[in-house]
Amino acid sequence: MTKRIFTRERVRRKKRRVRRVALASLAALANGAGLVWWRAAHAAGEASSASPAPDMGAAWAAWAVAAAAIALAGAATAALVRNRRRVRGLEAEVARLTRRAAAHSLQTRPLQAILDNAPFAIYLKDAAGRYQVVNRCFAEHYDADPADIVGKTAVEAFGEDVPESMLRTDAVVLQQRRAVTLEATDTKRSSRRRYAVTKFPVLDDAGAVIGLGGVDVDITERSEVERALKLAKEEAELANRAKSDFLANMSHEIRTPLNAILGFAELMREQVFGPLGAPRYEEYADDIYRSGKHLLEVIGDILDLSKIEAGKYEVEREVVFLRAVAESALGLVRPAAQERRIALACEIPEGMRIEADRRAVKQILLNLLSNAVKFTPEGGRVALGAERAPDGAVRLSVSDSGVGVAEADIARIMEPFTQVGAPMVRRGGRSGSGIGLTICKRLATLMGARLAIDSRVGEGTTIALVFPPEASRAERSGGEPPPEHTGGVVNAPSESPAAASLRQAASAQR
Repeated sequence: MTKRIFTRERVRRKKRRVRRVALASLAALANGAGLVWWRAAHAAGEASSASPAPDMGAAWAAWAVAAAAIALAGAATAALVRNRRRVRGLEAEVARLTRRAAAHSLQTRPLQAILDNAPFAIYLKDAAGRYQVVNRCFAEHYDADPADIVGKTAVEAFGEDVPESMLRTDAVVLQQRRAVTLEATDTKRSSRRRYAVTKFPVLDDAGAVIGLGGVDVDITERSEVERALKLAKEEAELANRAKSDFLANMSHEIRTPLNAILGFAELMREQVFGPLGAPRYEEYADDIYRSGKHLLEVIGDILDLSKIEAGKYEVEREVVFLRAVAESALGLVRPAAQERRIALACEIPEGMRIEADRRAVKQILLNLLSNAVKFTPEGGRVALGAERAPDGAVRLSVSDSGVGVAEADIARIMEPFTQVGAPMVRRGGRSGSGIGLTICKRLATLMGARLAIDSRVGEGTTIALVFPPEASRAERSGGEPPPEHTGGVVNAPSESPAAASLRQAASAQR
């Protein structure tokens, strides 16, 4: 706008100058021509009075002077025409510059609107540190008008209390030609706002540094939220550790008397010291034993999960022969499978081995087999299988012909204390704690493996424990499979002293 006004004023001054020159030239020509004609006429009159013969030299001189005056007038007119052409050229240039300024305004106006409506401070400085562009948010932060900031350095615009760190950062950006990102606190205000500051060099087409730009984003609220989340996370972790410790202690406290209940219930079921009397007592003793055993399994699952969550489960890698571990786990669920006439099969090749934690693999297989037997109708089938992929990954799977799981429920069954499936199959006290698969997933993660589930409602379920190729390193090692213990129940405590002494007394009486 300033340039456009300046150009128009130049044109006006040029026009006035041309007019003055033209008028002065014409006046001079008129005066000169009149003077020449007057002198010529006066000389001719004197000559005619003195001598009747005319003085032709004086006449020709007068005519020469007149011709020179006319030529001078023509030159002045030509100059006036040239000046008029120049004026027209300047007018055309002014019109062109005006159109260009209007087009430039249309192009820069959206950019200025973006800058002024940005929710963070944006500014540009030249190499000397003088502000060239500032947006509205930047000016409002300093309670100033943009016009009072542009063209000044930070010290000139805001006083001597400009942080020294800001000036050092500007110097680093200009000297090292790299962007700098940092967080800064505005200590000049009582609110102590927190900002994420990014400064970057501005280069010309040749790559020379001509200034720097900056963006200041107010992150006060975000920092407070992050601080609150961190505090909440620490409190949750502390509460979770307290919960895990409580469950672990309570589980041990509950298991001790529960051992005695199971021991005496088993003695009553087997009628070691003679008949109980009424047949209902036998049913009651059987119910006490089954309920106590179920409670013991739930407590064991909770104790295992608490140990894993507390980070107290240490993975001990060793060579694991899969068929031996599978046969051991099958032996633990065989009584329940025989009771419901469910066929068990082990289809794992002899000698197949991996490098993993033996206890974790056995616990996972036992949980998967227990679920398979639990959710398979009578007369069904449960099979254990294993295969090695070309890349060395090992897939250890448990398949059943049970009720299956809907695809929408597959993700849910991996969550703690979640159960899905046909109620008719889970009836009769067959439901568990709902954390068996959660334990399997977390144990698999600790070993670097993963669980894969494939299920069809009404057809059955296959859950695979997939080990990475690194687990196949044990395949190159030799050795024979160690004998596996096939009796008892994993996580089941040993028989209580009271029950053991009663059993020994009963055996002595026999």
